Amino acid sequence: MAAFLLCLGLLTASAFPAASQRREARKLDRMCAPELQTDPKAQGSYFRKVESRAPEGVKDMVVFGITGTVALPQFITDFHKDRYFLPLDPDKADLAGPLDRASVYLGAQTGKDAWKKVFDAGLIWDRVFRLYRLKVHATFTDQPNGCDGGQKGHQFIVAEDEGKWFLVDGADKKVKALATQQTTLEELEKLGLRPDYAFRPFWRTTNGYRNQMRKPVEGSPENVYFYPGQKVRMTLLQRPNLDKNTLELKPTNFFHIDIDALKDPQDGAGPSFGKSFVQEGFLRKDRILKRVNAIDQFYVNRMGERKSNENKPVIPTNAKALGAAWEYATMLGPRGLDDPLFPLSGGFCAETVGKDTDGAWYQILYHPRDFDEGGAEALDIIGKEPRRRSEP
Repeated sequence: MAAFLLCLGLLTASAFPAASQRREARKLDRMCAPELQTDPKAQGSYFRKVESRAPEGVKDMVVFGITGTVALPQFITDFHKDRYFLPLDPDKADLAGPLDRASVYLGAQTGKDAWKKVFDAGLIWDRVFRLYRLKVHATFTDQPNGCDGGQKGHQFIVAEDEGKWFLVDGADKKVKALATQQTTLEELEKLGLRPDYAFRPFWRTTNGYRNQMRKPVEGSPENVYFYPGQKVRMTLLQRPNLDKNTLELKPTNFFHIDIDALKDPQDGAGPSFGKSFVQEGFLRKDRILKRVNAIDQFYVNRMGERKSNENKPVIPTNAKALGAAWEYATMLGPRGLDDPLFPLSGGFCAETVGKDTDGAWYQILYHPRDFDEGGAEALDIIGKEPRRRSEP
């Protein structure tokens, strides 16, 4: 009897509160999860964006920015030949790499139809380049996931010294002599090396009638890289202008993005990136701000060229972006970080996916969880699994 009462006491003390906590967590998820909607015109990538909504009953509120902290996802590359690009032209070997690219970014849009303007700014999975003896080199890594993780001992370039060619690591140490400069990707693969990737800043505007995709200049001080699992704070702000007649702060077409790795107690301060840019069309008050997690896609055309898959059906892939985690996301007023307005959570936002990743596919592709009132959310994105492949 005593043993029974002891077991009952243990159950009461441990199992029941745990169950209660799980129920509260599920309740919080339901309260804070955004309403799901589909963009019938959008396809071509596995994207999931959470967009702002003005608080109910509030009129004429102008949102000037968004800020949030996110742990970057672990990106699982699909190395199958169908989803990995090997250029036919040896002069374009630097473009070699996955046709699926994880991205985490902020953005905004205003207007509709022909008057619609959209821009994005954040991080995308991209080739790592570095400067060595005043020359920019594409890097390689011996890590099986295709990312050096910020470790110099796992990053390599092919470089020349006094007429001879060497494999040089991230600490500028020569680790292996090579027979020739024209070391092919296949030969490097035999050495256990593959193209090296990490998260790299980008900003994409829609001035005029076309997208303008930009990244930092390779080899420049602003061309920094961020790595899976790293926590970064992203802040996107619209520069206000003081109206001398009304003394109001009004919108302009000037924006700024800041991306800062949060300080690691062991490694010290991480990389940071900042960029100002122009996006026309944002003098109007109506606008939607967003945070986005995605796996962007490319395909290879008949000429052997890599092209964006935007506006085409998503391509089956085994690529995955796992463990992204937003700690918070907050809308900002004209005074920036000193002017928080409302969190990107619950009724203050809506979740949008593309027309070929909604419905029954949604539960397979997207796995959001751990919502809270401050805009927190964890997310896994898993590509549509390809049909059985007969070749590696």
